[in-house]
Amino acid sequence: GNCSSRKAADNRMSVSWLTLPGGIITVKARTQSSFGYTINGPPTATVGGNYGALFIETVPPAGKGGAFVSRVERIGTLFYLTVSGNLNLKGSIESLKVPWYQAAAPILGTLRMRNDGNTHFIAEGTAQLSSVFGKIGQPVAFKGAVLPGTIRRFELKLPSSAPIGLYKMTATVSYLDREETVSAWVLLMPRVT
Repeated sequence: GNCSSRKAADNRMSVSWLTLPGGIITVKARTQSSFGYTINGPPTATVGGNYGALFIETVPPAGKGGAFVSRVERIGTLFYLTVSGNLNLKGSIESLKVPWYQAAAPILGTLRMRNDGNTHFIAEGTAQLSSVFGKIGQPVAFKGAVLPGTIRRFELKLPSSAPIGLYKMTATVSYLDREETVSAWVLLMPRVT
């Protein structure tokens, strides 16, 4: 999703909310380690969804001599926090866009979900092709979080074994305790050159 809107910027978790252990943690190759952390949101935190990321990275050895190349590897985790208060759970299907003419499979479409609330929600569902004779192929599943103040895009790629035909792409989406269905027609026909 696109998290560059002004509304989404209000929901960034500050680094000051996070308390980590001091010092350096050494983890030998092919081993695991864990550490404790605390998250304390201030009383002035934005009600609703607040989001942040924590990255841990390697520290390369100091370089010696002339030419020296070092590499830093990084791993991260995302934090999805909901600050209690006046939660506004509001979202909708923005659109299902399917180019009406496509020359080759897979048949492509884009489903967009809008979040007008103040906390994230999960949108999940399936997309399915059908013809006038019924459903074709297997449904394709999708799932993802839709952050507040954003529109989340789900790219849909549905296989078709037939080289030509008139199809309906139908997406059924469950979100915010409801289920909605949208569809669009597409003509699959190879280009004649």
